[in-house]
Amino acid sequence: MVRRIRALAWALILAAILCPSAAFAQSDQAGEIRIAVTDGATKAPIELARVLLDGPVITTEFTGKDGQVHFIDVPDGIYIARIVKRGYDSVTSAQFEVLEGKAIAVDVALAPSTGGLKIIATVAVKSSATVSTTAITNDSSQRKLSTDLLGALSKLSGVSVSSSSDDPDATQTISLNGHDASQTQLSLDGIPLNAPGSTGNAGVFATDLYGGAAVSTGPQAGGLGGGVSFRTIEPTLSWQGTDALSMGSNGRYNYSFGETGSTGKFGIAAQATYRLSPS
Repeated sequence: MVRRIRALAWALILAAILCPSAAFAQSDQAGEIRIAVTDGATKAPIELARVLLDGPVITTEFTGKDGQVHFIDVPDGIYIARIVKRGYDSVTSAQFEVLEGKAIAVDVALAPSTGGLKIIATVAVKSSATVSTTAITNDSSQRKLSTDLLGALSKLSGVSVSSSSDDPDATQTISLNGHDASQTQLSLDGIPLNAPGSTGNAGVFATDLYGGAAVSTGPQAGGLGGGVSFRTIEPTLSWQGTDALSMGSNGRYNYSFGETGSTGKFGIAAQATYRLSPS
């Protein structure tokens, strides 16, 4: 009997010694956690996303170029991961458990941040407005079929030249594509001739002295309806002379002559015109 009691006592002592060591050996096993972070829209890896691991061990790390972070030597237990990246909504993963030192893989997709707003639809808008530029020169057919430059401009599509009367000094205004004449910016060699929002009188600009004009139908500074840019003649390297004479009904006629050229670094451009319109 005594021997049996002694044997039982030794068995209990051995069990007490062996069981804690076995439990310690089991808890001493280290696990691994690999977290991959991607863009929810493009599926591309996200670099430098901060990953906060919370559980039996609390630590933080940044993802590499492959969008992954690898935690090693983590003890068994239940963990969650929180991922933060500027430009994306932060995400907290569901709970996951590490058992018996095994490796766990967690995939997380981040959605681009909308500033707290929810995207319910996307709309693609394409402007139907077109911007075009048309130029009138001395060689343009409209100019050859007109008595003056303003008459040539009036033959262009969308250009309307209005005159207050038939007098030679009448006010002449230009409107583009049905806009009010006050929305047309008039300029000479890039210099504005009328203030923004005010109607320019093209009749006082002596347009017979100009070499041409360009019409732009797109909104611009000083003219929401577009603009007309007049150009004066410019010096040339060689000496060139021009002259023109036109006659019309009711005593209408005009003539012009000009000379352009250069002497060394000095350029010359001169033009003279005369117009008679009794009507």
